[in-house]
Amino acid sequence: MRTVVALEFSQLWHRLGGVRGLLMLAALAAMGTLLPMRLGPALLDPVYLLAYSLLAAIFAGTYSIQSWAGADEKAWLESRGDEGPADIDVLQGKTLVASVYGVASWLLILGASLASLASAMWGLLLPPVGVMACLVVFTVAVSALASTSAAALAVRFETASMARQMFRLGLFFLLLMGVMLSRVFPSMVRPLESADSFVVVSTGAAVAMGALAALMGRTVLRCLADRRISLSINP
Repeated sequence: MRTVVALEFSQLWHRLGGVRGLLMLAALAAMGTLLPMRLGPALLDPVYLLAYSLLAAIFAGTYSIQSWAGADEKAWLESRGDEGPADIDVLQGKTLVASVYGVASWLLILGASLASLASAMWGLLLPPVGVMACLVVFTVAVSALASTSAAALAVRFETASMARQMFRLGLFFLLLMGVMLSRVFPSMVRPLESADSFVVVSTGAAVAMGALAALMGRTVLRCLADRRISLSINP
């Protein structure tokens, strides 16, 4: 796995999209500083904080697709040979780097918002320690699930653009379903309004997403094995 992680970090600038990717991240962080001006201390509401965690899924998934579905990346996957990293090492290494990138992007944007809130309120305001700890765990789980789900799409579709489109459609559908359900059943959101219930709900959600991430990882491994068999039959 170390070989894959080192390779990913060596290609990090390319994966991020160069200057364009950094400018997009900086723009989102700058936009995040506008929310405290409108919401004030309400920004620390667990529901709003969970919304920030969705940004980690976007960044982790986008990185993962480029890591798996790029032309050079596909060529490397198909030419590894028996002496190259095993499928499980490739999956773990790419998922680790994509998840770290997603969490780091989330921390940057959330940190910019909290800094803006501190400036507006003339003092540092932070969520309770328990809420923040559970939020970190939840965000890590979100990033891992987004990374493995995006990888599963990337190994199934021919091009990175098609995989990105399907990933974005999936995120949009899930977000739309969440908004609709919260409108139709407001009681679903109430457990998130108190710190104690937020800890329980977010931890349970993180465990569930971790299990789904493992399931998606098995799907990726199965696809890689099938492709290797296909290449051995039709070299």
